[in-house]
Amino acid sequence: MNVKIGGATLAVILTGMLLAFGVTECQRGPLNPELADDVSDAQKTWLTIEHRIKRSDPALTEVSRDQRR
Repeated sequence: MNVKIGGATLAVILTGMLLAFGVTECQRGPLNPELADDVSDAQKTWLTIEHRIKRSDPALTEVSRDQRR
């Protein structure tokens, strides 16, 4: 089955996909959390990881940190 799609049609399809992706990303909020200046690097790393996990799946309400080293 040969389907021919013109350049304008392809542009409209790709634009729609980009808009849908952009709207979804905007609804998720910022990629990096706002952190206070007095937070240590280890805390910043953990808070950023926790924020991104919750951002990727809003159904997650708790993310636990394994304290073993």
